[in-house]
This record gives sequence, structure tokens and C-alpha cells, in this order.
Amino acid sequence: MAARENELSALDQIALWLSIFLSLGLLSTPFLLTPAFMGMFKDFASLETLPGLTKLVSQTWFPMVCALPGLVLALTGLLGSASMFRRRLLITASFFVALAANGFYLCGMYAPIFNLASAIE
Repeated sequence: MAARENELSALDQIALWLSIFLSLGLLSTPFLLTPAFMGMFKDFASLETLPGLTKLVSQTWFPMVCALPGLVLALTGLLGSASMFRRRLLITASFFVALAANGFYLCGMYAPIFNLASAIE
């Protein structure tokens, strides 16, 4: 029975793998999504007129730095030797951190599109 108490439940594993995939997805955005968005923004106007948030998230290093905390929390929750409560807390935190990082990236990339839409009367 003691071995069962140290195992992650199905819900823990789902949250763990979701946070890992969200973090890995964010690690790939500078190479997969950002070039497509930047090409579209070049068609809109010059890149100097982009909002500051868009300029920040379009840097190659920024999504990678944002993905690391979620990935580290998830791996610490998976491989850690802490109590099950703390491991679950780490996994839950990793899920929300990874989700927030992805949302921040998407808000930054869609900011010029929202600005263009609000300028249309």
C-alpha cells in the first residue's frame, strides 16, 4: 500500500503531460509560429510600428525563457522526492504557469491584429 501512495493519479498525470506539452510547444514557437506572424506583420506595415509586447514575444529567447519555469516545475513534480501533496502542488503550478506563458505569447502576437481591428470604424 505504501508504494501506491507515492504514485501519481490519472488526473496528476494528465496535468503533468499537459504542462509538459504546453511548455514544449512554447519552446517551438520561435521556429514554427513566429516567422509566420512576422511575415504577416511585414505585409501590414513596418516592423518598427509593432507594439512593444509583440516585439518582446517575437524575440527568439523570450518564449524559451517563459517555457522553462513550467517545464522545471513539471519535472520537479515528476521526479521529486517530496511528499505527494507537494508534488501535486508543483504539477498544478506547472500547468498554470505553462498555460499563462502560452496565453502571454498569443496576446503578444495578436496585439497588432487587435489594434488593426479596433482602428476600423
